Amino acid sequence: MKKENNLEKITRNEAIKKMGKYAALTAVGTFVI
Repeated sequence: MKKENNLEKITRNEAIKKMGKYAALTAVGTFVI
């Protein structure tokens, strides 16, 4: 159970980071255009 919870936390953090990167790229692309 503990390992599963840790994996879920890591997946959530990675997902948030990916979303942040995607949002940043979109913002930069919009600014450049």
